[in-house]
Amino acid sequence: MTDSELLLAISNIVQTHIAPIEQRIQDTQVHLENKISNTQVLLEDKISNTQTLLEDKISDTQALLEDKISNTQALLEDKISSTQALLEDKILNTQALLEDKISNTQALLEDKISNTQALLEGKLLKTESTLKNMVSHLENRLIKTELLLENRILKTELLLENEVLPRLQNIESCYTTTYSRYSNGITQLDTLQSDVDMLKIVVAEHSEQLQKIS
Repeated sequence: MTDSELLLAISNIVQTHIAPIEQRIQDTQVHLENKISNTQVLLEDKISNTQTLLEDKISDTQALLEDKISNTQALLEDKISSTQALLEDKILNTQALLEDKISNTQALLEDKISNTQALLEGKLLKTESTLKNMVSHLENRLIKTELLLENRILKTELLLENEVLPRLQNIESCYTTTYSRYSNGITQLDTLQSDVDMLKIVVAEHSEQLQKIS
């Protein structure tokens, strides 16, 4: 058998064994494609059904929430209106109480002010009378003091004129005489000092001459 015949035989054998395998692979591929398409269809149906269910649930939940919100809003509005009414009543009552207290306090303050004003006016009258008496007393004292001062000034002027001035004149004459005497004495002392200085010079010259002679 030649090589070409051997290769042909081997090829036929391999082809005989490969052909069933290829067929099985094709059958398996077709089967898998069918399963995939069926599975895809099932999944799409499930997704669609799930989406529909979720949309229904969402719409139902939204409706429930809207109902709850509406009910809650109504309850809150009722509570707010009730609270507002209570607060308005409390405000009115508090305002009435405060007005009563203010009026009572105002009346008490007016009474206190009037009483205090009366007391102050009485004290002012007493103080004014006291001040007038003090001013009158001070004026009398000032008049007496002025009279005393005038008498003292007059006595002082008379004393100066009759006693002090003559004494001052005597003192002045004595001082003038003494000054003249002292002035003359100072002149004599200056002359005497000059004479003594001359005597000292003469004595010194004579002493020198006597020393030379001896």
